[in-house]
Amino acid sequence: MRTISNRSYVNVAKVKSTSKELATLLFLTVPTLFIFLGCETVRHTGTRKVPAEVNMAGRDRVVLQTIQGQGGQVITSRLKPALAAADFKVLDRQSLGTRVREEELRDLGVADEQERQKIMSAGVLIRGNVVRHAFDRGIQEAQQTGERNGVKYTYTVYRDVGRATVEVGFDVIDLGTTEIIAPKTVTAIKAAQTEWSTSPPRVSPEPIFNQCYDEVVRQFMKAISAHDVHFDVTLYKNSKLPDNEAGVGMFLAKDYAQAAKHFEAALESAKTLPKMTPDKVSKVWHNLGLAYEFGHNYDKALDSYKQAIALKPTPTYQQSVARCTKRMNDAGRLREQGQSVTSS
Repeated sequence: MRTISNRSYVNVAKVKSTSKELATLLFLTVPTLFIFLGCETVRHTGTRKVPAEVNMAGRDRVVLQTIQGQGGQVITSRLKPALAAADFKVLDRQSLGTRVREEELRDLGVADEQERQKIMSAGVLIRGNVVRHAFDRGIQEAQQTGERNGVKYTYTVYRDVGRATVEVGFDVIDLGTTEIIAPKTVTAIKAAQTEWSTSPPRVSPEPIFNQCYDEVVRQFMKAISAHDVHFDVTLYKNSKLPDNEAGVGMFLAKDYAQAAKHFEAALESAKTLPKMTPDKVSKVWHNLGLAYEFGHNYDKALDSYKQAIALKPTPTYQQSVARCTKRMNDAGRLREQGQSVTSS
């Protein structure tokens, strides 16, 4: 294969399917994902709320200026519903400047006193400028073989690979003080490619740029609004401990308080079983930690995870400690931002 342009971009993914992975797909459910691995573990997908980078509490009314630069109007049109979906009240003033004082609003043509007060009480002004809007492409060339009338021959095929880059600088400005409270630069890079063809094809830039615009909006909204992220956890089964099995069932039913009670009872039962190894007991401690964590009792969750690590340190247990610590720290910031912390 050789490239006949100065740049080419290729994303190659090798996908392998096995009978075990195909069987795993049978257990997909929405919105919760359960993947049963053999008969000893259960994987569960939960969500946790992540606080915004900027505390926007009390600033739910925003003035949105049209994003300047190439693609700016499209980004603005997509940002409006995203702000509304995050419970912001959006006021549109395309000509609004950086400093927003009552007399300046009058100079801008906002003569109505009520409208001036409405804008002044909006809280923040969001403005932005597209600082980079670029598209790179590269035609790739490869040789393939065919056969016609028993005669083998070689022919050339082509593929066009395109990559779009959109970079936007945003400012979130406090309308009362005119202070820039959240300067944010967002960069989105997306790529696409055509199928191989005997004649040089052309990949269309427009769909790739549209993906970039959507990504810019997603990244910016994460900076100013709390959002949920998904994560997977592993629960451990043990047929010798009925309470552990009942706890797993309660956990999957999202009754975390009952799950914790069953896991605690399982730990007591484990003390009476001579063949219950530290490894197996550590897994029950980890299950108990998950029940506490998903029930938002982070102190008890961390204590349980540490008990599991003391019996048998594993990367899974360490990841649970890190995640739970992050959730505990985030909970304080979410409360400051007036957000609920009940994701699970």
